[in-house]
Amino acid sequence: NAVALEFVIAIDELIFEGLLPSSIHERIEETVLCIVDKAVTPQAQTDAIVSQYIRSVTYFVMTTIGVYIFMTYGQYIPRIGVLPGYANDIQCPGWIEQQIDWVCSAMP
Repeated sequence: NAVALEFVIAIDELIFEGLLPSSIHERIEETVLCIVDKAVTPQAQTDAIVSQYIRSVTYFVMTTIGVYIFMTYGQYIPRIGVLPGYANDIQCPGWIEQQIDWVCSAMP
């Protein structure tokens, strides 16, 4: 069992050493997996958090204002302002009646 365990543990290193060239070995030895963050003061961390909150609140307020403007004034823009149940949905007032009349009159 100990020999089998050693084989399982060491097989990846054996494959690595046997199949890859030495240049890859050198590059992997030079690889750093952990990047150390620079020292951040508590004041700088607090400032970063506050700026993130301000950005999020700004996005929320701007989105809310944009939706309000579209729902009120944007409905008067031709070919854009279409909402179900809105009084000025269709720019051509007799179009639906013409379509319904054509379908209904074609039926026996």
